[in-house]
Amino acid sequence: MPVLDCEQWILPENLFDETFDDSTRQDRWRVIHTKSRCEKSLARILVKNNTRFFLPVYDRKKKYQRRLIQSWHPLFPGYIFIHCSGCDLQNIAVRSQSVSCLEVFNQSQFFDQLSGIHRLVQSGQNLSPEAHLSPGQFVEITNGPFKGSRGKLVRRKGSGELRFTMELDFIQQGVSVEVVGTDIRPLIS
Repeated sequence: MPVLDCEQWILPENLFDETFDDSTRQDRWRVIHTKSRCEKSLARILVKNNTRFFLPVYDRKKKYQRRLIQSWHPLFPGYIFIHCSGCDLQNIAVRSQSVSCLEVFNQSQFFDQLSGIHRLVQSGQNLSPEAHLSPGQFVEITNGPFKGSRGKLVRRKGSGELRFTMELDFIQQGVSVEVVGTDIRPLIS
């Protein structure tokens, strides 16, 4: 049973369905660094202002006093990704929930990485946040819902399970999902 239902975490719903062309848009991707635990409250403000944003979340289930509790947490604590013009940014940056705004210089690479993370979130698979990722082999998924996705393959210490990670280079964090060894192929760099 969820403590609270999952709130809106993307606006508009088809944010990543559009083909991204950096040259024709005045809007740019930016990363808002929020105060601790203020990501969802800032997302509510963005929904009210009809500002395009992406706040990737995952569900965490825990048992408390013999009850299963489901809660929704940001995959990247302290960050929310917005797509807006500089004018819109002025209204957002002054909010009490934000600490700073980080400018993204490589817009197309950033969009590709966010789009891949969006696909992982949409899949409904069991995701887990990954802090600063260690180097691993680059692979491509060949079968299943993530077919064509590229990222790093890591092996978790202890359990030995294979995890496919997609990184968001700009904030040096990522997200991972468990994969089967037969569904991947190494990329030659």
